[in-house]
Amino acid sequence: MKTQSNLKPWPPGTSGNPAGKPKGAKHLSTWIQEALEDEKFTYKLSNGKTKTGAPIKAIVQALVIKAIDGDSKTFDLLGKYGYGSKHDITSNNQSLAFDFRDDTRRYIKQSDIT
Repeated sequence: MKTQSNLKPWPPGTSGNPAGKPKGAKHLSTWIQEALEDEKFTYKLSNGKTKTGAPIKAIVQALVIKAIDGDSKTFDLLGKYGYGSKHDITSNNQSLAFDFRDDTRRYIKQSDIT
């Protein structure tokens, strides 16, 4: 029950959760990132072959192949996380906003950039 006495801030130097997370404990996202970037990670493919290397590389390669094959959701995902939702390109000292969220795919030729 809320009372005036328990709504006061903690005194300086006192923890509100003294039995909380121990120092040096890793967050779940840290464990996931370390597992995805582990170059010694070994996994078995469905065809029986064994691969060793960082899983994140295989995941990104699979996404790129899927996007090249025409999957628009994967294309948008790679655009969003690879370049951000908008990517600015400079051409003749003018900034061109390239919006990856646009449903019509716009490709910029190298000759347009110079």
